[in-house]
Amino acid sequence: RRVVTQIKEHFHYYHVQLLRYDAGLNAAVLVAGYGDIGAQMMAQEHQMRVGEGLIGLAAERGESVLRSDVTDDPYWRSNPLLPETAGELVVPIKLGDTVLALLDVQSDIPGLLDTDDQIILEEVCGQIAIAMESTILRQEMETRLRELGTLQQLTTLDGWRDFSARADQSVAGYRFQQGALEPLPPDGDTLPDTGTVAIPMDIHGARIGQVGVFDDPDHPLTPEEESLLADITTQITEALERARLFEQTRRQAAELRASLFETETLYRASRAIGSAANTEDIVLGAAQIAVSLRMAQCDITLFTATDDSGTPTHGDIYTVRVEKDELVLQPVMLGIPLWDTETARQTVENPQTIVLYRDVENEDEMMPVAARGYLRGLNLRGGALLGLQARGKPLGMLSYFSREPLVGLVENHVRQMRTIADQVVISLENQRLLVDAQARATREQLSREIGAKLTSSVDVNIILKTAARELSQALKTTHGLVRLGVPPETAGDETLDLRLPETWQTLIGSAEPQLYRRAGNMFATPGDIWRQEMRRAMVRRAPSMVEGGASARVKSALAVPIVLRGQLLGAGGGYDEAEARHWTEDDIALMLNVAGQTALALDNARLFAEAQQALGTLAEQARRPALLNEMYQVLSRIDSESRVLEVSVEHTKDILRAELVQVYLLNRTTNRLELVAYATDTVTDFEAAIETENTLLGSVVTQNRRHTGDGEGVYVTVISHTESSSWADVQRCRQRRGINSMMIAPLMVGGQVVGA
Repeated sequence: RRVVTQIKEHFHYYHVQLLRYDAGLNAAVLVAGYGDIGAQMMAQEHQMRVGEGLIGLAAERGESVLRSDVTDDPYWRSNPLLPETAGELVVPIKLGDTVLALLDVQSDIPGLLDTDDQIILEEVCGQIAIAMESTILRQEMETRLRELGTLQQLTTLDGWRDFSARADQSVAGYRFQQGALEPLPPDGDTLPDTGTVAIPMDIHGARIGQVGVFDDPDHPLTPEEESLLADITTQITEALERARLFEQTRRQAAELRASLFETETLYRASRAIGSAANTEDIVLGAAQIAVSLRMAQCDITLFTATDDSGTPTHGDIYTVRVEKDELVLQPVMLGIPLWDTETARQTVENPQTIVLYRDVENEDEMMPVAARGYLRGLNLRGGALLGLQARGKPLGMLSYFSREPLVGLVENHVRQMRTIADQVVISLENQRLLVDAQARATREQLSREIGAKLTSSVDVNIILKTAARELSQALKTTHGLVRLGVPPETAGDETLDLRLPETWQTLIGSAEPQLYRRAGNMFATPGDIWRQEMRRAMVRRAPSMVEGGASARVKSALAVPIVLRGQLLGAGGGYDEAEARHWTEDDIALMLNVAGQTALALDNARLFAEAQQALGTLAEQARRPALLNEMYQVLSRIDSESRVLEVSVEHTKDILRAELVQVYLLNRTTNRLELVAYATDTVTDFEAAIETENTLLGSVVTQNRRHTGDGEGVYVTVISHTESSSWADVQRCRQRRGINSMMIAPLMVGGQVVGA
C-alpha cells in the first residue's frame, strides 16, 4: 500500500494499483489500490486472469507491457471505475523468472507514458522484488516457528531419536545403588520384570525411557510413595524434554542467525548493485555475498566478441578478490581472450543453469581443460558460473570461485547467486540505457552543429569540403571523403578529375548503408556496382585516395549514400589507416543524418544558383532591348559603310557579351568570305579570308544562298559544348584559339546573302 501511495503521489499518475499473482487461481489478484477507487475495486475482489487484458498479458509474458495510447489496443480491458484511462503500463515484479506481483499504472493523457516511465518503474519493481523476497523469508521463519508448536507432538520421538544419535552413545542411563551412581551402557541391564516398580517416561505420547526402583517385599511402597514416584518421573521427563528442546533450539538459532546474516548480506549486495554508477561498482556489490558463501573471488565477464557459431571469444573482465574478509577490486581487463570459451558457451546456451566445478583436483570430475588450468593457476579449487542475459541477448557471466572444494553448496546459496545475477542484469541494462540516452543526445547535438555549418553556405564546394571534414571528425577517422556522382564504367574517361581506389568502388549504389570492416588484407564488397550515370562533379578530399595511393593501408571504412528525394547524389564516409574499427549502429545513424543534411544543403545551393540564374536572365532580357534601341539610334545617324560596320560589331559584342565579333562579306568574284570588321578583347590572330566551302562560316552562307526566297527562314548555326552539337564541332571550336562556343548568322540585303 505504501508503494502504491508513493508512486501515485510522486509521479501523479491517473491510477496506481498492485496485484499479486495467484498460481492457484491463475490470475492477478488486486492487493492494493490508490484512493476510494482502489478501495471499491478491493471490495469487488478485482482480479485479471493470465492472458486477459494488459495485466494478464504482462503476467503471461513475464515482461513489461507499455501502451501509451490504449484506444485501439486489442488486449486492453476498460474498467467502469476508471473511465478516463488513456494509457497503461504494467511492470512485473519478478524473482528470477517467477512473477510475484504486477505494478499497474494508468494515465488519463494519451502518449504521456513512455519508455522513461518503464525504465524507472522496472528499477522500482526490482527493489520491490528484493523487499518481497526478504518478506517471504521472514514469513517462512515465522511460519516455521508456529509449525514448531503444532508439530511438537509428532516430532518429539524423532527429536529424541535424533538427540540420541547426537548424544554420547556410551551411556543410556544411570543407576543409583548403595550410595553410588553408575552409568548404564546401551546394551546393559534393564529393570527386572519382578521385584521392581517401573514407571515409563512418556511425553506427547512418545516413550523416551523409564524410571524404576527395587521394591523391598518387607516394606512395599505405599500409594503415597507410588504417587510421589510418578510425580518425580514426570518432572524428570519434562526436564529431559526441556534439555532436548534447549539443545535443539540452540542449534536452530545458530542456523537461523546464519540465514539472517545471509539475507542481510543479500539485501546489502542488491542495494549496492542497484545504486552502482559503473561496472566496477556492480562487481563490488555482487562480491559482497562472496564472504557469506566462503568464496575467494568474484568475476563479471561482459562478452565483446563471438565467433561464427555464436560462442563468446573475447570479453571485459572485472574481478574482486576476498582478502581477509575485505573486497579488493583488481585491474579491469578489457577485450581480452576468454580463459574458457567452452564454459562461456554453456552459459549462453543455458543461461538458467549454474555451471559448477566442485574440485579441480578431482580428476574424475568432468571439466574443460582450460577451466581446470585457469583455476589451478590462481590456486582455486572450485567455481560456480551463471549466465547473464537480458531480453534474450547474452551479456556475459557471473562467476564465484573458492579456494576449497565446493562440497557444501546448498540450494539457499544457489538462490542467492541467481538473485544477484538478476540484479546485475538489471543494473547493466540501466547503465546501457543511460549510456544510449547520453550517446543519442550527443549525436543529436553533433548533428545539429554539423547541419548549421552545412547550411551556412550556398557554395557547393564549401558544402562538400565541410561535410568531408565534419564526417572525419565525427567518426574520429584519419580521413573523410564526400563525393558527388559515381565513377563511369570506363576507368579512363578523361572527363573525370578524380579516381578512387578499387576498394572504394562499392561505396555507392544503394539507398541502404554500406558497412565495410577490415578482414585481413581484403575488404568484403558486394561486387562492382558502378553502373549509374550521374553528374560527374568530383571533390578531392584526401590525395592519398587517388588511384594507386594508400588503399592498402586502409584498415576500416564506412560510407553511406547521399540521397535526395529518392535520387542518389553520391556518397560520404570516412576511412581509417590507424586501426580496424568496429562500426556501431550509432556511427551509421550519425552518418545517415549528416548525409541527409548534406543532401539538403546541396539542394539549397542548387535552388540558390537557379534563382540567381533566373534573376540574371530577367536582367539580361531587360537590358538587351535598351541596347538594341541605342544601337539603332546610333546607326541611323551614320552614313559611312565602314563606320556602320565598326559600330555594329562593337554594339553586338556588348549586347551578346561576346569576346569576339567578326563581319565577313562575300566576294562574288573569288567566292571567298573576306573579313571587313571585328571587335574583340582577347583574340588577336584570325584569318582575313575564309573559303565558303567546308567551313562552319561558309556553310551558313551556302545554306542561306540555296534557300533564299523559299520562305523557309534564315539558317543560324550555334556551336557550344553545352548544346547538342557534334563532338567534332566542339573540338574545332576549342582548337580555334581557345574558343568554346560560337554563333554564326547570315548578312541579308534585299533577300540576298552578302556575308556572315
